Amino acid sequence: MNAIAACGLPIPCLIVVTDIEGRVLAANEQWQQLGFSSSHHDQPGIGDVLDRALSPASAMLLHTHVRPMLLREGRVREVFLQLRRADGTDVPVMLNAQWHAAPEARGVWVFFETRHRSQFEAALVARARHAQEQTRRLSAQAVRDPLTGLYNRRQLEHALQQWCTHTGADDRAALILVDIDHFKAFNDRWGHLHGDQVLVAVADALRQSVRASDTVARFGGEEFAIWMPGADATAAHDAAQRMHEAVRSATVGGTTITISIGVATLGAPAAPADLVQLFRAADSALYTAKQRGRDCTVVADSAQP
Repeated sequence: MNAIAACGLPIPCLIVVTDIEGRVLAANEQWQQLGFSSSHHDQPGIGDVLDRALSPASAMLLHTHVRPMLLREGRVREVFLQLRRADGTDVPVMLNAQWHAAPEARGVWVFFETRHRSQFEAALVARARHAQEQTRRLSAQAVRDPLTGLYNRRQLEHALQQWCTHTGADDRAALILVDIDHFKAFNDRWGHLHGDQVLVAVADALRQSVRASDTVARFGGEEFAIWMPGADATAAHDAAQRMHEAVRSATVGGTTITISIGVATLGAPAAPADLVQLFRAADSALYTAKQRGRDCTVVADSAQP
């Protein structure tokens, strides 16, 4: 240690020499500057057991892992600990230690401060989390309608394809197409901002009227689509009635909103061509609902109003 001090250069690490009991016999200037108290010498830290320089958790690790390994294998490498200064603050360090059995039993402990490493790792973690959040947002934007927050047509088609791929022999599902009645009149009379508010209000009403397992999507313009896996015609018709009631209650600027609905059902097994036919059937039912005066539901291949 004296030879190191004699060179006159600062050593960028903390170096300690201990006996077999763990008492500090010598330390370089950086170690002494940590401010450990000593009851045996004027020089801070000399004469104290090494444990006193560690946080409680690190002191336990020293006894249960580090010291036994050092005595058994003669060295330890890259163990992360916390040194605790006299003022109570912790210093994160990485420890390399070597045990010398002769001529006198001595342990040489070299501590490298890792505060900057910890800050660097924390910055990396923060950046990774930020990147993950950006990816999540971009993924959500890829499948969501930016105005209403509903799924878009792409995600709706994906849900239908997934159902076709994984459906069981006895499964069935329903498709509901919704069109806002006289939507063009809203835009022409009150402007597009009012029209956007109507779209958002209808989207919220539809979302609240179905199950969490259903897919609600903005299909385009003032049209919406709801995919209901496991639903038959009766369940879909009941859901459509809830949609009518919810939309009528969602007035925008004192304007009452109504919708027309077409419903079609599909049984398993189903192929992509069946999905095309399903959309055609629901669209035809929606057209019939408009022909009947709007503000009503029509189920495909049924006269049920």
